[in-house]
Amino acid sequence: GDIIQVERGDGLIYKYSVVESKSILLSESDKYMSTAMRSPEPGKESVTLISCTGEWSQVQGTYLSRQFVRAVLVE
Repeated sequence: GDIIQVERGDGLIYKYSVVESKSILLSESDKYMSTAMRSPEPGKESVTLISCTGEWSQVQGTYLSRQFVRAVLVE
């Protein structure tokens, strides 16, 4: 239910309500991308934020999980 605000270059602000926040192992994150690209609520505009999280792997040079935050446009 947290609100994410996105401001366009022309000053117009869009507000999105978070409906899902999920940490996924890096090895599984590619599979989740097809889900992340679709709106969590069919017919509603949405945004998905993706960030690195979890344990750091010196060998791979990256974090071992990805955080997916999905939100729908508030009307």
